[in-house]
Amino acid sequence: MPLPETFRVLSYWTDERMAFYGGDLILKLAEECSDIEFLIAGADGCGVACSSNVTFLGRRETLDDVYPRVSVFLRLPKHDSLSAMVLESLARGRYVVYNKNFPHCRRADTLEQVRAVIQEIRRFSEPNRVGADFVRENFSLQREAECLHRAYGRILRRPAK
Repeated sequence: MPLPETFRVLSYWTDERMAFYGGDLILKLAEECSDIEFLIAGADGCGVACSSNVTFLGRRETLDDVYPRVSVFLRLPKHDSLSAMVLESLARGRYVVYNKNFPHCRRADTLEQVRAVIQEIRRFSEPNRVGADFVRENFSLQREAECLHRAYGRILRRPAK
């Protein structure tokens, strides 16, 4: 999908786990980049003091209406497995700033690094097509189901010990 006319950043955390997801750093970035809107999925922002360019979206069934409004997904957890939101963002041609190494994501760990990468991506007018292609080629529900089918088939065919 095309990038929106207005540059926005999406992130995710819950009210209870804001620190785990790097929320403090993200709110500091939002304060410094007051001309960029930050959307936070998963949290209501209860008791959080933040700048007016931060909008808390709360818990949602889907982010299908949010992805078209953002250019970047920012993910800064203390540790992570394979993130569905990283894959969803890449699949939709969004740029991803991540504190983990992952194909077609921009690596950033510190406030300075994140700020620099966000400012660089802000100049882009085209979606992250290579990221979308990567997800399409390497991740699909059908492929995952086939992998599970093979794995369970091997397990179920083993003779009992």
